Amino acid sequence: MMLLLLLFLLLILLLINYWINDRELLAPSFVFTAAFCLSCMWALAYQVQWDLSLHENTFLVIFGGVLEFSLVTFFLKLFRSTSVSDNRTNIDLDNDSNDKSVISFQKWKIAIVIGMQLLAIAYTVYEVQKIAPAGSLSDSIYSYRSQVISPTANQMLESLPRLLTILRSFTDASGYFFAYILAQKIIFYKRLGVIELVICSLSIVNSLMLGSRTGAVALIFSFLIFLYCIYKKSMKWNNQGNFGTLIAVLLLFIVVIFSFQALASLLGRDITRFSMGEYLSIYLGAEIKNLDVFLQSGSFPIHTGFFQSQTFIYVTKFLNKLLSIGEAKYSLNLPFLYANGYNLGNVYTTFYAYIYDFGYMGIPVLVGLMAFISEYVFEKVKGFREMNTVSISVLIYGKVVFALALSFFSNKFYENIFTMDFVQLVFFWLILRFIFGQDRPKGVRLRE
Repeated sequence: MMLLLLLFLLLILLLINYWINDRELLAPSFVFTAAFCLSCMWALAYQVQWDLSLHENTFLVIFGGVLEFSLVTFFLKLFRSTSVSDNRTNIDLDNDSNDKSVISFQKWKIAIVIGMQLLAIAYTVYEVQKIAPAGSLSDSIYSYRSQVISPTANQMLESLPRLLTILRSFTDASGYFFAYILAQKIIFYKRLGVIELVICSLSIVNSLMLGSRTGAVALIFSFLIFLYCIYKKSMKWNNQGNFGTLIAVLLLFIVVIFSFQALASLLGRDITRFSMGEYLSIYLGAEIKNLDVFLQSGSFPIHTGFFQSQTFIYVTKFLNKLLSIGEAKYSLNLPFLYANGYNLGNVYTTFYAYIYDFGYMGIPVLVGLMAFISEYVFEKVKGFREMNTVSISVLIYGKVVFALALSFFSNKFYENIFTMDFVQLVFFWLILRFIFGQDRPKGVRLRE
C-alpha cells in the first residue's frame, strides 16, 4: 500500500514539474522525478515476488528527496527568470545567405583522433587480457569486470597504466564531441556524417572493453540530448509537439531494454538463469527494495569521515593518493541482496550513499546541491548561443541528465560529475573545440 501511495504521489509531482517547467521534458526536476516513477512501477510489479512492504522511512526518503529536488530547481528557475533577461535566440535555418555546405575537417586532424582511439582500444585489450587472462576476449572482459566490482578482488586488482587512462579519457571525450557535431549535422544538414559515426562507434567500443555498458549507454543517451537541445534551440525552445517526442522516447526505451540482456551476454556475463523480466527488474526496480532493506539494517551514518566516503568516492580516492593520507584503493560497499530466492543486485538508489556517509541529514544537503547544479547548467543550456561550434554547456548537461536519469539506480551524479575524470573530459572538450573550431563553416546564423 505504501509503495502504491509513493508511486501515486510521484506521478502527481511529475505532472506538476511538467507544467511549472513550461512542459519542458529535459528540465532536471522532470527527469529526476520520472526516473523514480519508473523504478517504483517496476518495484510494484515485483513486490509480491520480492516480499516488498515499503517502510515509512523509505517512503519519506524517496518522496522527500524528490520533492526537495523539485523545490530547489523551481526556486532557482524563479530567481533566474526574475534576475536574468531572456537571451534565447532563434536560428535562421532557411536564409539563403547561410552556408549549407557539408561540414569538413582537415584529414590529418581526423587521422590523429581515430589513431588515438584505435591505440586506446588495442592497449585496453592488451591490459585486460594481461590482468585477467582467459580463453577469449569476452571471458577476459567478464573476469576483469568481476574483479572490479568485487570489494575483495578490487583491492588486489592491478591498476591500468596512466597513459592508458589518458588515452581512454581522450577517446571518451572525442566520442561526445563528435556526437554533438553529428547531432548538428542531422539537424542543420539533414544527413549523417560518416566520420562522426566512426569516431562515436570507436568511443563506444572503447567503453565496452572494460565490461561495463554504462559508458556506451551514456554516450548514446547524451547524443539524443544533443539532438534535442539543438533542435529545441532552433525552435526557440517551443514545447509544442511534445507528444511526438514522448512517443519517440518510449520507443527508444523499448529498444534499449530489449537489447540490454543481449549486450550482457556479448560481454561474457551469464544471464541464462534470468528471464528478461527478472533481469530488467534487477536494474529498474530492485533498487527500491534494496534501499528499504538497507534503511532497516541499523543506525546511520555507517561511516564517518571524508576519506572513505561512498558519496565522493572518486574525489576521496584522488585526494588519498595525492596526499598519501588514506587508503587509495577502497571500493564502494554495495553488498548483493536476495529476496525469496530472487537476485536483487547491489544497487540502492542515489540516497544510499548520502545516508551511508552522513545519515538522514545528508539528504537535504546533497540533494539540494545536486538540484542547484543541475538547474544552473540547464538554464545555461537554454541560453546557449554557440551554434557555429560545440557548446561545452550542452556537453556537460548531457552528462548531468544521464546521471539524473539513473539516480533511481545509484549515486551516478556525484560518481560521474565530482571526479577528476570529468575534469579531464571537459579539458579534452576544450582542446578539441580549439583544434576543430577553425575547421567549422559559418553555416548557421543566429538572429534575435
